[in-house]
Amino acid sequence: MSILVSTSKRIILVLTIAFLAVPIFPTVLPQARAQSTNTWTLTAPMSSPRADHTATLLQDGRVMVAGGVSGQDILSSSEIYDPNLGSWSATGAMATARGYHSAVRLPDGTVLVAGGATLIGGFAVTISSSEIYDPATGSWTSTASMNVARSSFALVLLNNGKVMAIGGFDARGRFVVACELFDPTTSTWSYTGALNTGRASLTFRSQVVKLTDGRVLVEGGIDPSHLSSLLSSAEIYDPQMEVWSFTGSMNIRRADHTGTLLPSGKVIVGGGDSLQPSTSEIFDPSTGTWTMSSTMAEFRISDTASSLLDGRVLVVGPIGPSTEIYDETTGTWTDSGSRGTSAGEHTATVLLDGRVLVAGGGFNGAYYSETDLFTPRARTLFRIDIFFTDPMLIQLSSDSNGNPMVDLSIAHGKVVNTHPSKVLAWINVTNTSGSPLQSLRLNATLPMDWRINSPWMPGLGAIHVYFANTTMLDTNPEITQPSTITLSTGNPQTVQLAIPSFNTTAIGHPLMPGQSLLLSVKLTSSLTGTNQLAASYPRTYSDTAVASAWTQPSFTGTESVGTSSAFFVAYARVLGDVNGDFKVDILDAALLAYSYGSHPGDPNWNPNASFDSDGVVDIHDAAVLAYYYGTSS
Repeated sequence: MSILVSTSKRIILVLTIAFLAVPIFPTVLPQARAQSTNTWTLTAPMSSPRADHTATLLQDGRVMVAGGVSGQDILSSSEIYDPNLGSWSATGAMATARGYHSAVRLPDGTVLVAGGATLIGGFAVTISSSEIYDPATGSWTSTASMNVARSSFALVLLNNGKVMAIGGFDARGRFVVACELFDPTTSTWSYTGALNTGRASLTFRSQVVKLTDGRVLVEGGIDPSHLSSLLSSAEIYDPQMEVWSFTGSMNIRRADHTGTLLPSGKVIVGGGDSLQPSTSEIFDPSTGTWTMSSTMAEFRISDTASSLLDGRVLVVGPIGPSTEIYDETTGTWTDSGSRGTSAGEHTATVLLDGRVLVAGGGFNGAYYSETDLFTPRARTLFRIDIFFTDPMLIQLSSDSNGNPMVDLSIAHGKVVNTHPSKVLAWINVTNTSGSPLQSLRLNATLPMDWRINSPWMPGLGAIHVYFANTTMLDTNPEITQPSTITLSTGNPQTVQLAIPSFNTTAIGHPLMPGQSLLLSVKLTSSLTGTNQLAASYPRTYSDTAVASAWTQPSFTGTESVGTSSAFFVAYARVLGDVNGDFKVDILDAALLAYSYGSHPGDPNWNPNASFDSDGVVDIHDAAVLAYYYGTSS
């Protein structure tokens, strides 16, 4: 019996996890293939063939795979794929080799891995241990064990920051009804509401789906009371009540299927080990009912389903190399090209740029290290307007010619602001698609005659995000993500920023059609200022931005402002000036003292008192004010 579970799992899966003797299979690597003429391309292979592993998207856009099954072995190794380099590199190994485990990225960017099966005395034994991977150090640290040993289960990050373990097989191969919560703040596991029906062979974003309101849906599976039968029932977990409740049942009994959240908030379920493995149906959480949808071209069991950044759904595997895409706007499945390998038990990860990384897997005793990249067709989803200004700072007074009045020195034909300044790029991004959007990656180009002096300090930068409709700002959260802001050194300079998921920000929900985000990116808070070529004011600029999230090649948008308003308005601040009167005095000291120790969202928070833009008013800001005390413009 192979460690790699066949597509007809049922009774075999239970026996495999409970007391599996590991046979020796030859490792079969896939044959190299030519690049697809359509949308699939071959990228570098992993260092080890593996199936039933986990793949986790890190905050910086890389992908970390961990563990899995490879021939006669269960792996402890981990490796990282860098989409920018198109290559894999080794990282720290887990303390415990494991396959059939589950993984989830925690809010702080670390990765929790729990449970699964490991080899003890040549047998696969289900375990309860957990460990956490830190991308900053590339190392694993053991954390508390689950209360129940489980494999082939799901981990789901809830909106409250806790992680829920759902279902699975226990150490004796029995279906687990118990669910438990991991609290990252205390590193402890505690029981929560139990499933009404034991379910196993679960993975998040397949049989387990987190709904838009934060509840969790689980559907189908093998019937624990009769292992040759399947379930059609579905349950929903309410994190507020910590209770599972039955909802409407599917029209077709199925297991090893996929379930994916759609832009509308509905869930599409397709394929699976059933009498009709090419069918799909849609669940409406608002009514608790299921409706049959269109049929896939192929029958699919133990495949993967990935929600693309434009809202469509890509399914991959397992029996043949063909893939398909479901589009909610048309309600149809269409061919999306073929991989070079027939494999199940693989992983599919949506990258920040919208491509999908499909890694590893196995079939009929062969285990694969091959990885492919899928690039969806491009869609125009954005209207992008860019302007460089700071409405929160006081505009400088102007002379009779409209030029800003600041202390300037002329050198080599450039007007140099002698006062340290904070320059912010304000970018208005509007969703012009028909689907909710989930993340953002954008490059903005500064006007030709403006640049940020080096050294720029990205560690002191911040992204301010304003969720807006067409007329007003709804909320004003601040998101500090210095690592996602980069600034080029050329002329003109470009600013690149990324928000991997709106759902993890203070906004907390997708960008809906017609809605906008207003983003301000602090380009510098160092003691250098900005350089500017001599120019008359007001002046009209035309600039470009490139957005590469939601779309697959980049979409370039151009925005020109009207002649009646300046595209760039010059602002300057005296460092240490809190109230904006261009001098540092006792009033500024009093304002800083009042805001001392505050963070964004606190009632006494004042962003102008955080001179280094690190999200807190602290001793560093007090030192800056003390140093510049008594200065003025």
